[in-house]
Amino acid sequence: MNDKTINQPTTAEQKTLDDVLENSIDYITIRGKKFGIKWLHRGTIRKLTHVLHSCKSEDEVTAKCASLIILNNWWKIRLFHWIYWRMLWKKYTDTELTDIVVIGKKKVELQKLEYLNATMFLTGMRDTIMTMTRKEAERILQELRQEQHLQTEKNIRS
Repeated sequence: MNDKTINQPTTAEQKTLDDVLENSIDYITIRGKKFGIKWLHRGTIRKLTHVLHSCKSEDEVTAKCASLIILNNWWKIRLFHWIYWRMLWKKYTDTELTDIVVIGKKKVELQKLEYLNATMFLTGMRDTIMTMTRKEAERILQELRQEQHLQTEKNIRS
């Protein structure tokens, strides 16, 4: 657990990173029909959230979400979503459409990871934050340890 060595990423990890950076298309085949899914746009994610909260019929949710994930463009959603989700709902089962939702979820998770990494790097680059001296850092760590020790004593006595 405390191994401080840095290892080179595996070939699979390098491929995953390359796919994220290149916004590659993941393909899913359902009954001979091939669907390509790219990173989801923010508007698409917003529409997915809206569908999950506002859809009255539980039977339609998977088809509506799969339609949004496949279309993934403001104009396409605006023009075709109303008919496309109905076609998916009539033609495919929820089990088949779940594969599309899984790929969409993977794309969103990778996007969040990129956002969090960028946020951490940019936070460290700010010049408005005061940097602590070694003495200040040691004092704060000591205070945290004492506070943690007091809380564990309280928990043991309870």
